[in-house]
Amino acid sequence: MATYGPEVLYEGEEPTQADVVFVHGLGGDSLATWTKDDILWPKALLKERVPHARILTWGYDADPVHFLRQQGHQTILSHAQGLLADMKDMRESDEQKTRPIIFVGHSLGGLVIKQALCIAFEYNNSQGRRRFNHRQAMIGTCCAGVIFIGTPHRGADLAAWSTTATRLAKAIGHAANDDIVASLKAGSPVLESLQHSFAGIQGHFNIHTFLEAQGIRGIGKVVEDHDARLDLENEQVGWIPADHKAMCKFSDKKELGYRKVSAAIKEQIEDAKMILEQRASS
Repeated sequence: MATYGPEVLYEGEEPTQADVVFVHGLGGDSLATWTKDDILWPKALLKERVPHARILTWGYDADPVHFLRQQGHQTILSHAQGLLADMKDMRESDEQKTRPIIFVGHSLGGLVIKQALCIAFEYNNSQGRRRFNHRQAMIGTCCAGVIFIGTPHRGADLAAWSTTATRLAKAIGHAANDDIVASLKAGSPVLESLQHSFAGIQGHFNIHTFLEAQGIRGIGKVVEDHDARLDLENEQVGWIPADHKAMCKFSDKKELGYRKVSAAIKEQIEDAKMILEQRASS
């Protein structure tokens, strides 16, 4: 059964340096997305690499029929609002409210993170909205970095996005469901708008982007390299030797994919204080 909302996997040793928040993608789950051979790696492995981080996972209804539709309750916007609200509730003490945040998103989960940060920065830039939403605005203020794993960023090219949408549907086992493919294709304007909004704030964060090095049999690469990268000066890009579904699942510390992603998380935590101080002084 899918788990919704935030779940703390590891509280972190004192002093806690950051919150690391994992967000799954389309058709995913807050636990299963990050599990291989019964090993939930953010809980079982990562705490050894970053012992002073609180590690959380966040779940939501990732029904592929509704994910990118502009109408209805289950939209990328509502998911992003839910992420902000839940993170605000998880950061109650004065120390927690100002603690750096690192977001890790797989596939379309990266889009939810992008939308949440756009909303948070909008709250920060509007005096009236900040007055009523200052706690959620702090999520944006405290975000030091984002790690995108197989996230399809570009929706402006409808033809290219249609291909990606079809592959995403097939990758989660819904190739025969025309409603799912149609829903994803209809999300192109949503992605285009999000791409434009995020462009205004993306320079504030330390960004790591991971691309899928392998294709799925009969499908190929779900997200092509040029769609999965932002091409930013503050973006570090790497490849994970796995396909779109497996690129976020690890069961051993020796796996190259785990070593790459955990190293990115560790680096972002180490740089978080400097990133936030530089932003505050600019």
